Amino acid sequence: KTIEHAALEQHSLKGLRKLVLAFKAASHMADESSRHGPSQQAYNIASSSVFDRLLVTCLTSLPEAFGHHLFQNPDYSSVDPAPFAKLGSIPAFRSLRPMVYRTLKALHYLLGQVTESSLLSFLLSRLERFLPFLIPFPRLAKFYLKTLLSLWATSEALDVKLSSFLRIRQAATVLPFPFLEHCLKGTYLSYARNAKFVTETSLPGLTLMGNCLVELYGLDMTSAYQHAFVYMRQ
Repeated sequence: KTIEHAALEQHSLKGLRKLVLAFKAASHMADESSRHGPSQQAYNIASSSVFDRLLVTCLTSLPEAFGHHLFQNPDYSSVDPAPFAKLGSIPAFRSLRPMVYRTLKALHYLLGQVTESSLLSFLLSRLERFLPFLIPFPRLAKFYLKTLLSLWATSEALDVKLSSFLRIRQAATVLPFPFLEHCLKGTYLSYARNAKFVTETSLPGLTLMGNCLVELYGLDMTSAYQHAFVYMRQ
């Protein structure tokens, strides 16, 4: 609670750094529980209740905490990418960059490790406020896309499929060109691979994926035409 108060209420950079390190430790809690040697993380998460509280606190409050220091406005819009495109020119970003990157890496790791559908849906919904912070990290953004495409294509839970697609669609509109091209190519290839095996069980998921594909390709008709032309010839 002391770290949380310092980071989120007093807006202490030192407190924020500690909170980010605690979040990173929580994201690797399963790794540490199976490790026989000393912990590799700065903090040891002692119980599941502490893990739950820390997860909810960080996923809910860290974007606003970063926004307070970067934009002097915690109510910035995650839909508008304009402020994030200028992060490199904001003096405060120099000191916050390692914290932002560490947070995004930890969240990406969690997305790849969690299997419980309700927790996955929660993570994907909270990712909405974090996605614009990927603009200065194009390589990490591609890792996120790969994970989101995997969840969209392979998850049997329709709510996880839909939540994954919403984040892919958001990334296609928020992250700078040519990220839209990566999203169009990735979603089509994922759909094409899955559409080879249609069963009564898989049909609802494939129908949802097809509808998602139409939605995404409708974002930019010029890019959609170029991709569709190639794929139809194939």
